[in-house]
Amino acid sequence: MADYIPDPASLTLEGGSDYSTPDGASITLDVAFGEPVNPPPVSWPVAPSITRQWQARWEPAVDKQQGIRIGWRPASLQISEVQLRLQTATIKLEPELQSLWDKIPDKDSDSIQFWASSHRCESDAAGWWGDVPAKDAVPTRTGWDDSITAKEISSGIWWGNPPGKDQRHGAGWYRVQEHLPDDREPKTYIPEPARLAFVFQGGLYTPSENDAVWFAFGSPVSPKASRPRNSSMQSSWNLAEHYNPAYQLPWGEGWSQQRRDVDYSIRFAANTDPVDPTDPTDPSDPKPPERPADKDTWLIMNTISVVTLPDQQPLDVTELAIELDIDSFTWQLSAQINNRASLNRVAPDQNGPKEIEVTINGWRWVFIVERYEASRSFNRERYRIHGESRTKLLAAPYAPLRSHSESSPINAKQAAIQQLENTGFTLDWQSEGDFVTPDWTFQENTFSYHEQTPIQVIARIATTAGAVVIPSAAEDVLTIQPRYPQSPWDWQPKTAITQYIIPESMVISLSAQWKPEPQYNAIYVSGIHAGVSVNIRRQGTAGNEPAPDIYDDWLLDVGLNTERGRNELAKTGNQSIVTLELPLMPVGEPPGLIFPGKLVEVIEAGKFWYGLSLSVSISAVGGGNGRVTQRVELERHY
Repeated sequence: MADYIPDPASLTLEGGSDYSTPDGASITLDVAFGEPVNPPPVSWPVAPSITRQWQARWEPAVDKQQGIRIGWRPASLQISEVQLRLQTATIKLEPELQSLWDKIPDKDSDSIQFWASSHRCESDAAGWWGDVPAKDAVPTRTGWDDSITAKEISSGIWWGNPPGKDQRHGAGWYRVQEHLPDDREPKTYIPEPARLAFVFQGGLYTPSENDAVWFAFGSPVSPKASRPRNSSMQSSWNLAEHYNPAYQLPWGEGWSQQRRDVDYSIRFAANTDPVDPTDPTDPSDPKPPERPADKDTWLIMNTISVVTLPDQQPLDVTELAIELDIDSFTWQLSAQINNRASLNRVAPDQNGPKEIEVTINGWRWVFIVERYEASRSFNRERYRIHGESRTKLLAAPYAPLRSHSESSPINAKQAAIQQLENTGFTLDWQSEGDFVTPDWTFQENTFSYHEQTPIQVIARIATTAGAVVIPSAAEDVLTIQPRYPQSPWDWQPKTAITQYIIPESMVISLSAQWKPEPQYNAIYVSGIHAGVSVNIRRQGTAGNEPAPDIYDDWLLDVGLNTERGRNELAKTGNQSIVTLELPLMPVGEPPGLIFPGKLVEVIEAGKFWYGLSLSVSISAVGGGNGRVTQRVELERHY
């Protein structure tokens, strides 16, 4: 049962007429007269209203449906009201939509005028494309004709640079002064008095078209002819001197033109074949070292002494290890001390590090003790000290960091010696003769460094020339020498000049490790902001395997660059690292203490081979008369 509440506009109760009930509806009227009474909030009865009952909603559904039903009534097989939805739409469209769905006409009659040819000339702009009168006030034959054309006014540039047109050939190249300082033409339009007149009548001016208008007041400038400038400048070309045309560039050594930037002044020194500074047949060359005796048995009485400086107090030391490699500037020390009293005499304190002197078989070293290690346990004490040679005083933290820029020319050796002023150290740099590193000159404002210690500056100077810094063992002396005094391709019998000879009978042990490098035969060495550039080629080769280029601000001389390139090429090729263990012979008996950077001859199975000493380490065990051995690493080339 549903309440039927009619709309007031659709229900009228009058006594003289009958009210017809809709089909299939049962209506019960409940009319009450009087004031409406609001039901209480908890009232459950249905409020009086006109209700309508739909019996179809409560009828049972048919067991078998014959078609589609709408609501609860069985649907007929064909419903006329929705027949249009199941049929195919007609192809014919409404007249106003036919153009959207129909085929596009082959020719649109309404747009024929858009495809027609436009007029070649517009009357509104005809005045802007006319001929421009000649610029020259008087007929002057300057090579420029009257073919100047105006540019479009909308571009903002009234008169551009017209293309040049030569009337005659054969003339040189000139620089002309396009505009004089006192007769530049304005970019604005200055009309003639006859074409534009201003009449002030107290009214506003309204242009006929909304175009840009410019006004300029002043007198017109007469155009003048362009005048030549710098007509006397000419460039001449000369043939360079031919040098080695069969291999490299057809022109030889020459000087490159300096660039406009004053910070760059590199000159090319062409090709240079590095040559070893010695001649094996020259009697003035160093004589071979003394050859040790070839014995079956060697009997050596070792002596080891460790004392403090300067009071010469002995220290109880049982183990010693001293070493130096070719790329270090200090000797290294590691020693074991047996008692606390000895440690207290050498341990650093508030006064800084202390010095000790080590003497082994007459060879003497001086070290500063930088740190120590202590280990104590029940009924056992062990101490170990570590030190470096006095050249450590030229490095941090003992030496201050400094910055400097030399404004005048200075030699490299002089610059290195300046780093040692007021330090007590001296420099041993042989720059003339055989097996030496050449000196060179720094140009003004080329020698400079920032926040460097003295040893860092000296090491960089040496590295620039392909040299190394070898410290003295007991003296305050630094030696600068080539890394390879003689090139490895000359390490041959009767040509190699050695400083040490080691017979096979003296070798306690031998080990080798294969360590090949690329086989380069050429290298390019050049300065950066100044100096020279040199292409170094190994003599007797085609120079077809170049090594990586080297650039440095301090490569300023041909001889310097050549020596740097020679030492770089000497590092390459097939090689091995051979380690020899042999006794440390007393002073005066060969081979003695083998310093890094020296060429060593080794006699093995009756044959000779040569190697460059890379490092040396001394081991002393057992106290005053203990066992002493010398371990040497040699770079052997094949």
